Amino acid sequence: MEELGYSFIGEGDYLATFTNLLDVARATNRAQFGSFIMTPYGRHPAVTAMETAKIQTDSDGRLVMAIGRGFRSAAMMGRQPIPISETKAYVSALRSLVRGESTEWDGHAVPALENAVRVPVFVSAYGPMVRRMAGAVGDGVVLATGSDVAQLRSFIDDVAEGAREAGRDPADVEVWLLCRGSVRPTREEALEDVRGLLAASGYRHLQSASQLETVPVEHRDALLEFQRRYDPEGFEGYQPSWDGPNARLVAELGLDDFLAGRFAIVGTAEECREQVAAIEAAGVTRIVFAPGSRGSETLYERLADALMPSPNVHD
Repeated sequence: MEELGYSFIGEGDYLATFTNLLDVARATNRAQFGSFIMTPYGRHPAVTAMETAKIQTDSDGRLVMAIGRGFRSAAMMGRQPIPISETKAYVSALRSLVRGESTEWDGHAVPALENAVRVPVFVSAYGPMVRRMAGAVGDGVVLATGSDVAQLRSFIDDVAEGAREAGRDPADVEVWLLCRGSVRPTREEALEDVRGLLAASGYRHLQSASQLETVPVEHRDALLEFQRRYDPEGFEGYQPSWDGPNARLVAELGLDDFLAGRFAIVGTAEECREQVAAIEAAGVTRIVFAPGSRGSETLYERLADALMPSPNVHD
């Protein structure tokens, strides 16, 4: 990934997250890297701060920690996602500790760490309340959206509102984007790569009342019909059925463009470059492409060819 020119490498939330992050630190020289996305379940902020200090020191300051509510990992443990208030408290406590400050966690005072090392702490935000929370307490925010710039701008507005309410300058909160992606000779081929993932995202992430409010009126009825007819058995773990009933349902109900705009960057090389340029112009400083699409074994090479001027370019 680093040799292809990527400037960030994300490590998923696993039991051995810190060991894996240390491996990435030692295998790379330039790229930033980090947890993507780590849930606070079972991780005291003081322990996390001490683990990250070692990794940050070994990597010459290239580590970034992204914290989320843990929808998938919580479900694996038979638990609900962590409440927003608890996520906010965790991020606040962790940021204090990595800056060498004392804090409080779970009703107990936590003294400042002797060997604290500063690490940026980002917040993964799907809904409006979490976006505002991220603006209030995070060094940065990871927004889950795609090439729909109007939607993206409204999400960034949520972050800015939260920052201002907390007395912060919104410019101090860095904005990243997490999305699916595919580049192919035609847009239809690129859509085929991600249609199963778009189906899963449309079902899982657009059901709450607050999320439905963000869906344009002209797509709302079709989306509700899609969610009613969606077959949860068509998605196993990270691997959807690419051309199964859920993917076909997206096309049948005319939701391709809406869901692609909401969750992905897809198209020809030129189309993807145009989408990325518009996203950057909106204020996003980094786009992180999630794995898992059809043809994922060549995904990052194809994206690098399309979006980076030459190999080994670090930007």
